[in-house]
Amino acid sequence: MIYHFFSILPFSICLFWFIVLSFEYRRSDSSKRILTFFTFVCVILYFSHALYFNRYIELFKYVESIYAFCTLAVYPLYYLYIYRLTDSRPLPARKYLILSPAIVIGLTAAILYAMFDGKQHENFIEWQFYQKGSPPQELSWVELGQVYRIRVMKAVFVVQLVLVSYFGYKRLKDFDHQIKNFYADTEQKILSPIRKLLIIFIVFAVFSAAANHLGREFFIHKSWMIVFPSLIFSTMIFSVCYAGYKLRFAASEFEKDLEQANREQAARDAESDSEAVNQIFPEKEWLKAQLQILLHEKQIFLKKDLRISDVARLIGSNRTYISNFINQEMDMSFSDYINTFRVKHAQHMLAELETPIPLLEVGELSGFTNEVSFYRNFKKIVGCTPSNWRKLHGKIIPEKEVV
Repeated sequence: MIYHFFSILPFSICLFWFIVLSFEYRRSDSSKRILTFFTFVCVILYFSHALYFNRYIELFKYVESIYAFCTLAVYPLYYLYIYRLTDSRPLPARKYLILSPAIVIGLTAAILYAMFDGKQHENFIEWQFYQKGSPPQELSWVELGQVYRIRVMKAVFVVQLVLVSYFGYKRLKDFDHQIKNFYADTEQKILSPIRKLLIIFIVFAVFSAAANHLGREFFIHKSWMIVFPSLIFSTMIFSVCYAGYKLRFAASEFEKDLEQANREQAARDAESDSEAVNQIFPEKEWLKAQLQILLHEKQIFLKKDLRISDVARLIGSNRTYISNFINQEMDMSFSDYINTFRVKHAQHMLAELETPIPLLEVGELSGFTNEVSFYRNFKKIVGCTPSNWRKLHGKIIPEKEVV
């Protein structure tokens, strides 16, 4: 009973998320639609796994070629999902070529199986995948073709893991860098949850490669061992789908904000005279002085949802130029730069206000959009939570006044 439960658990998780995402398919953006297709392929993949581990040989022999396709399609599909999250442009047709190894190997398996004679198909499945009996002393050319196809499939699988992990992580990291240099408030905007999941995905991928090397027959002969891959892959699939389902910000939303900022920049450039051109690309010292005025005197960091385009508008300079200046001269992103001023302001309030106020209000008055952002940035910059810092340096609200 326990064996059967764990043998179908990954399939059940995939089916659940496929149904959930399918209900929202029409309202979904293109990235979430790719995620839906990803879960559909996972459903087929883990359905094949369930057939295999429950020894439905008669059925498994007909889906093994489909299993081959799904095995090699899952990781490329996840990369296409990441690509779509981080790029608002329509997915180029050539990007789907990433699925060509899965299609070629899956079709090769199906064609070779179609050439098997009578009992040959079932016998091949039994000795190749279940290690029942022994292979023929002389393999026919179709059996030999299938053996080599399986070896090639394992090698391609490992190569895919490396490429998807590297390029997927790079795209997510680059996208987060763009977000942090445009918005001061990055909560719910950066794709760090997806990036963290990709790291977990890589860890699971290493396990997957190891399991792929051992072969499924290793787990079928040691039935209790199925608990480990079942829990690991079920957790991975659930986490990936849950994060994708909850995600509400992607490249398409970022592109809208960029377009608005570009329109405003173009309008300012058109209105400026030739003498103002020097302000668009000013000297570094002048730009630094203007930033000091805005941040120290005018305290624009107190504005919620502050964007670098707002700073560019107030200074009358170029958005990209200011971003590069902050990155290079301050060695931090725009978001970190602004939040450093917000945290310093919060520290001042915590230490010097005659009448202490609740931490949530301190965060709001310092420019943070929510409590999570306040606590996360405060701890990142100061090294401890606001409450601990107030205990050491500030005035503590009496218990009865805490809200």
